[in-house]
Amino acid sequence: MTNKKYLKDFEEYLADDFNAVRACSELIKASNVDPESSELDLVTSIKKVGYNIDEVDKRIESVIKANSLNLVDVFDNRKLAQEKSRESLSSSVEYLSMSYSRLEKDVLKPYEQCTQLQAALSKIHQTSSLLRDVLIFMHLVRQIAQNTISASEKEIPDQNLLILASIHSQIQMELSSNPSMRALRLVKKHELETVGPSRRETLRVLTETLLRYCGESSNPQEQHDTGRLLSALYKLSQKDFISTIDKVVQLRVNSSCQTLSKTITSIRNFPHALQEAIVQAHQLANVEDTLRMTPAENTNLLQEHSSHKKYASLTHIFWNRVAKSFKRDFEISYHRGGPVGKSLASNSKMIIDSIEEMIARESAKGRAELEQMRDSVSIIRVQTTK
Repeated sequence: MTNKKYLKDFEEYLADDFNAVRACSELIKASNVDPESSELDLVTSIKKVGYNIDEVDKRIESVIKANSLNLVDVFDNRKLAQEKSRESLSSSVEYLSMSYSRLEKDVLKPYEQCTQLQAALSKIHQTSSLLRDVLIFMHLVRQIAQNTISASEKEIPDQNLLILASIHSQIQMELSSNPSMRALRLVKKHELETVGPSRRETLRVLTETLLRYCGESSNPQEQHDTGRLLSALYKLSQKDFISTIDKVVQLRVNSSCQTLSKTITSIRNFPHALQEAIVQAHQLANVEDTLRMTPAENTNLLQEHSSHKKYASLTHIFWNRVAKSFKRDFEISYHRGGPVGKSLASNSKMIIDSIEEMIARESAKGRAELEQMRDSVSIIRVQTTK
């Protein structure tokens, strides 16, 4: 029997593109030719596959019987080849085994031990660093307790404020550099009970102190002291620093707007009220000088503040807001007429002359910003030129 005869009827199973699912589907289709039948015949297909398996077993047995001597020779040759290969490679395999054993002993195991030691050392180092940071944190907390601010204290020395602000800045840096500290119960407790309340109180007192005194003096030493407080506030909270400077400006804007607005019904007081507004502007100029002289990283505090604002100059912001507010109130009263409107019209020259006189007295920078007040009374300037 030739090889082709042994393989007859099984060519499909030996094809390169044989697909078991497709073959199974074709067997089932061949066994279920009745389209009207409601039952699926699987038994016939299974029997046919079983018959094919039995037939393959029979043909294998027949091939073995017909070629027994050849098969024995093949098996003997294979066994002999294995023995020869083993003999020829045994020395090499033994050498490789010895080399690997030596490699494992001298390199792999020491490396594994070193890796484990390195991991342990890293954890010890992390623990040591954490303990060191916790000790620093606790030392700073103790300093807070020694310099604590009482809400009942009316006057708090600037030095105490600077010390507390510095302590809280250091605590912020410690917690930022090692965030895992916050996972420790001890740190959580002190941050909640000591650090948090003290930081809020320090910010409050710093802000109130600056709102009270900022810009009131042009004395270099006092400006230097104010600059230190501003720098401390900036380091402690940039958000509160920006907010505090805005409040310093707005407090003076509100005061000047109220003073000028009151003169509308008593316009002869306008020159005095305008002079008071100029004093407020000069105080803001002092604040600007202090901010400009106080360093902040690679720049100064004035640039840090102006980077968040539309205008770089505090006095420009001041006169812009004051002029707009006064213009609105002035024009409403002027258009309303009555005794107030008539008084404004009859005193228009005095109002304009007062503004021009004040502008002439100011420095070049002050003149440029004070000129915004000219626009606030533009309505009577127009009426005067008619």
